[in-house]
Amino acid sequence: APHLRTNNYSISFFYGFTFLAKMCFSLSVFFNYCLRYSVPEESAPGTLVGRAAFDLGLPGPADLRSRNFRALPSGNGTAYVTASEQSGELRLSGKRLDREEICRHGGDTDACVLSLELMLDSPPLLARVFVSVLDVNDHAPSFAESLVSLEVPESAAVGTRLPLPPASDPDSGSNGLQRYELVPDGDGGGGVDGERDDAFVLRLEAGGGATAGTGGSAGPGGAAAVGGGGGGGPGGINGVGGGGGEGGGIPQSPELVLARALDRETRARHSFVLRAWDGGSPPRWGAARVTVTITDVNDHVPRFERSEYLARVREGGPAGQPLVVLRARDPDEGANGEVRYSLGDHVSDDIRHLFAVDPTSGHVTLRAPLDYETATSYEFSVQARDLGVHSVPAHARVLVRVLDVNDNAPSIEIMPLARSTGPGEPVSVSEGAPPGTLLALIRATDRDSGPNGQVTCTLADTAP
Repeated sequence: APHLRTNNYSISFFYGFTFLAKMCFSLSVFFNYCLRYSVPEESAPGTLVGRAAFDLGLPGPADLRSRNFRALPSGNGTAYVTASEQSGELRLSGKRLDREEICRHGGDTDACVLSLELMLDSPPLLARVFVSVLDVNDHAPSFAESLVSLEVPESAAVGTRLPLPPASDPDSGSNGLQRYELVPDGDGGGGVDGERDDAFVLRLEAGGGATAGTGGSAGPGGAAAVGGGGGGGPGGINGVGGGGGEGGGIPQSPELVLARALDRETRARHSFVLRAWDGGSPPRWGAARVTVTITDVNDHVPRFERSEYLARVREGGPAGQPLVVLRARDPDEGANGEVRYSLGDHVSDDIRHLFAVDPTSGHVTLRAPLDYETATSYEFSVQARDLGVHSVPAHARVLVRVLDVNDNAPSIEIMPLARSTGPGEPVSVSEGAPPGTLLALIRATDRDSGPNGQVTCTLADTAP
């Protein structure tokens, strides 16, 4: 029986421009042409996207009307782009072109692509159109928490890490989050009576790590801890990040790291402003105020056996399925050495809905089945603290990789191109139609990945 083999292109075209040429080549079995255009997001309705008729080599308006030039009702681009039968131009419709809304589930890629299909009759011509929605810097980085309160004992060891809430920026590339900086809370002073505040440094894990103190500056792999008013920028600013620009290693979660021994009797509180910057022109930023209170607590903080735990789990696993076991030790005695486990303070509600931590045993389990097609991995922080008064938590990270299973059946879409009385009804064809007459377009997709997402279409053995 004749057969057709295709991949799930309706998903894969979101993966990036590097795949467009391959897709156009692969789709040439079905489409006569493949056109590519780009338009900035937030462009006004009526903005010209492309002169499709000219690019297809069509002679003029009369030919467009006689051959019924049109856009087919398929693809995610038909809601945003209209095709003119008079001019053959593609222009934006009245719907707002918001890149972050259109491609909010696009994953890590910077590409955001709309697709639509153009059709002409007599002779038939089918063209696939890809429209890249270009990002503009219309968002500033922001923090979910504008006020962050932390506590650390005066006996804390140098190198103690205090996780800070990360910033987010829905823009992409250089317009997205690029770097953080720590500013003393005040007009560049950073301490009591203008004294230098070198107790903490800002640290990011971005391609080998980066560290900077208040008033100094450092790139990846560097370190500085300079008092208020020192180098690095106006007002004693310091910054760490991925070096800026696209592909520069955008920083993930910032941390305060204790750089020297503390003395609560000398100073009981440290205040900073944490800023997050994007790389737009001009750059935009958001800020959160951080207060660190020094407390008198027991002498030791629990210590995890490892800083990162890795688990692999098949999608669809039942609630209660074990993932990893956390282990932390505290050399103190009694309540000061009894450890309890939990998710990190800044973990999102989505993570709390999916994962649970047994406070006594440290077992990390599923609370709900995972779906590979929704997310392929999860990363979140966990903490261990003792039961002593004013205990300070230790922190580690858990990485859960979701394994795909073949849990989605292929779906088939049939688009009649000849006369039809309705969906599911026979397609009419004129008597004496020549061989090769185009009757319908068949598209098969599968949401699974890899071999599980490859679809083979064949005619049934009962077909005439």
